Amino acid sequence: MRSSCSELYRQEVSESEAELGPEYVLDKGAAEEMENKNQRLCNSLENELHATKASMIKEHIRLAFQRMGDFQYERGDMEAAHKAYARMKDYCTTAEHATDMCLKAALVLIDMGSFEAASIYLARGDPSGTADTQSKARLGAVSGLLLLREGRFKEAAAKLCHLPEALGVSFNTITCNYDVAIYGTLCALASLHRAGIRAELLESAISKMKPFHEAAPIARKLAQSYCSGDFKALFDGLASMRSTMLCDMYAGRHFDAIVTRIKERVAVQYFRPYETADMGRLVLDLGLPESEVSEMVGRLVADGDIPARIDAQTGTLHRLKCNERQQLMKEVLNISEAHAQEMSATVLRLSLIRQNFSVSEECEHNDNDKVFAEGRGTGDGDGGCEGDGLDSDAHRGAKARRTVRRAPRSSGSGSATVDDGCDGDGGHDDVESDSDVMGTSPESAP
Repeated sequence: MRSSCSELYRQEVSESEAELGPEYVLDKGAAEEMENKNQRLCNSLENELHATKASMIKEHIRLAFQRMGDFQYERGDMEAAHKAYARMKDYCTTAEHATDMCLKAALVLIDMGSFEAASIYLARGDPSGTADTQSKARLGAVSGLLLLREGRFKEAAAKLCHLPEALGVSFNTITCNYDVAIYGTLCALASLHRAGIRAELLESAISKMKPFHEAAPIARKLAQSYCSGDFKALFDGLASMRSTMLCDMYAGRHFDAIVTRIKERVAVQYFRPYETADMGRLVLDLGLPESEVSEMVGRLVADGDIPARIDAQTGTLHRLKCNERQQLMKEVLNISEAHAQEMSATVLRLSLIRQNFSVSEECEHNDNDKVFAEGRGTGDGDGGCEGDGLDSDAHRGAKARRTVRRAPRSSGSGSATVDDGCDGDGGHDDVESDSDVMGTSPESAP
């Protein structure tokens, strides 16, 4: 409970009065005195803020808003605190001031439950990358706590295991080196492989967790137990931490899920080098109850994480043997299909190039707004005809007009012939419009 939050004091006493008994009742005098003191301090800070605004000095105004935000935060009024911290943005003159403002606003939003808005403030904390290492460490720690609270263990491990330096004592109200070591180690065990855990947590030349592990030796012991294969010591250490971690404000709701993921990764890793594994031996090595191990292994086999089958009669796991011949034939078939598709595409491309076929922009007819395909002639007298209404000489009509012409009169048969409508120089013959062209004789007219 915050020392100056009278509303929270009233709420806690009313909720726990039935459990604690009549001896623990609300001290109305203390509550009223606390409210009066807070009101006087609030009025003093408001007067100071108005005075600094009149002076028009940015640094003084920024400090006044900061003191107002700190007071409202301690009082428990998160909305007023966030409003005061957000007003500091207009009066920040250096990168350190902007980083401090974003950090304070993000912490208030986390307490309010607005995690998305808090992540936005943290992203704005150091956009240019010029902040000092202590500010970067604080921003990274808060980002890791936010990711842990959302259940994103791998991202949280990446943030917490790469802080540039240890956190200062002044940041203990939010988190400390011990918390960073515990959170970072648990997230790494739940999301990284053995090589990654060894590199991030144990190797002194690469790992940045050494100053944090000095504050929490149990975290380093858990990592060493995991990498050395001493899984019984690992789960004993996690069991001893459970009562404390369940009360943690950041990892409490996810601790059981983290331990479950660690157990599943250990079971998968334990079975990997064997063709056949004894369930009884697995129970002894892990130091877990037989019912819990059987349920966990059955779930992993059903999900496909362990490629094996369980022999319930003998209590053993047998790795599924793949048909190497069938797998090889499938790979050959896939390669053949890919090669056939590639060759078909190559032959089609060569054929298009040989026929001088290309795809270009569509052209619009000027008369009736119809879109025609483009064509290109291959010679001077090959029958290429100019398209009507096209924008330039480069666009050619794809089809030639056809005209109907009557055969000579000497035949007397009145038969008609069909011409392609193009003369030798690429032009069109005129269509005769008299009665002879229409294939009728004067005698046959009505």
